[in-house]
Amino acid sequence: MVYGSAGKSGDPGNVQSATSGEDWGLNVSNPPSPPEFSFNCENIVLTVADPAKPFCFVSRAGEDAQWGSWIDGVLRAAGHECFVQEHDIQVGHSFPREIREAMERAEHVVAVLSPDYLRKDHTMAELDTAYAMDPRGAKRVMIMVRVRPCEIPK
Repeated sequence: MVYGSAGKSGDPGNVQSATSGEDWGLNVSNPPSPPEFSFNCENIVLTVADPAKPFCFVSRAGEDAQWGSWIDGVLRAAGHECFVQEHDIQVGHSFPREIREAMERAEHVVAVLSPDYLRKDHTMAELDTAYAMDPRGAKRVMIMVRVRPCEIPK
């Protein structure tokens, strides 16, 4: 398992990880800025996720949606394909089915830990599923990022 935590300010730019992030091609201490350009057709680029990079499921509580989106953006900028519910579940689609399918596809589950995350049955079920996918931690399926003070589950 990989653990990380946010700095004292709670700013996503202050995320510190227990690993360097180099094996994922991430720079978590300095998130990339979005490019600044005026909108025109010349600036539209279609990108395809690198098949060599693992598919990541970002698991977060509703209160931590902003953190989930930031983590999703960092991973996508590094070439990973991700699932985060606010971007990947369309209105009218089956929420449980979409979550189940994404969890089945995921090679890594990034759990955005906070007191809200640990208090909800839904997010804890996602965490339990991640654990069941790799109970010994050999594949590093479960990646925990603590964004607010809370006890990391044992």
